[in-house]
Amino acid sequence: MSTFKKFMEGGKLFGNAAARVTNAELQSVYQELKSQIGDLFSRFESTKTLQSKQDHGDIDILVLAEPNVNIKDIVAQRLGSKIIQYSKNDNTHSILYYSKAINKQVHVDLIASTSPNAYDNKFHYYSLNDFSAAIGTVSKKLHFKYGSEGVFKRFQDQKTVWHDIPLPLGLLEGLKIFGFDMTLYSKIKNPDDIINFIASSPLVDGSFFVHEDLTSADRQAVNKRPIMDYILGELRKKNLHQTITDEDYFFKKYYPEAYQQTELKKQEINQSTYKNVPNFNGNWVMQTFGLKPGPQVGEIMKKMYQRFGNNLENTPSKEVIQYVKELLK
Repeated sequence: MSTFKKFMEGGKLFGNAAARVTNAELQSVYQELKSQIGDLFSRFESTKTLQSKQDHGDIDILVLAEPNVNIKDIVAQRLGSKIIQYSKNDNTHSILYYSKAINKQVHVDLIASTSPNAYDNKFHYYSLNDFSAAIGTVSKKLHFKYGSEGVFKRFQDQKTVWHDIPLPLGLLEGLKIFGFDMTLYSKIKNPDDIINFIASSPLVDGSFFVHEDLTSADRQAVNKRPIMDYILGELRKKNLHQTITDEDYFFKKYYPEAYQQTELKKQEINQSTYKNVPNFNGNWVMQTFGLKPGPQVGEIMKKMYQRFGNNLENTPSKEVIQYVKELLK
């Protein structure tokens, strides 16, 4: 088998060495690989693509494997010299594969899971091309996280630290708590269908899609992916107005037990942060900044209380440290 290596060219793994494929070619390669390595896995499926998308730069295939299986080795044993190059990023095994069926070198991603639930989440996340990226933009604005590992509630504790609380829900259930009309999901065939699906939620507001207010990751995605740019641009044009302002409205409505569990977890997180709040006294000042007992320590404590008042004990320690550093300059 050829030497395994990873390289980047033109921003794409394998660069121009990988040919783009039509819908028909994609299916041919998938069936070819399924006949050769499909039996190595409990499940082996290609992701769903938008019917309107005519060609593809890579082929995503979901595989369900036993936890201790070395996917690289078992696939290499079967495919041999048909693997031109190989790269691994987390659970994604990328291969530059020579397909005899279409006589082309193609980029194939084997996206691995070791549990059925994880497999289902990844299947939905990687399907329908830019769908999940667009949904992720909405989820962040509602303080949720929608990703290949599942759905999470984002929570900022009393020390202003953000936490991702995992929810016992699959991605399709996550779409429900974002308020989307799920009768539209099975009808998604093109980018306009994604736009209509997102616009169906009463939690969605046009401000979510203002380019300057997107996260840096979302701005990069928009810059690199024309379809994503089109989707967000059309959503901005719709001038949507949020009619339900409680971001947890559908979470509480459809999954009240999971909502209560999440609220309890928030309380636990805050109780834990209280335990870890430093006692901002003279000893803390001396230990943190290497000072000796004396008037300087008392003066620093006085200024700390003048600056932060009764909120001192709940102020993040890094903020207090930065303030004292400024005093010591």
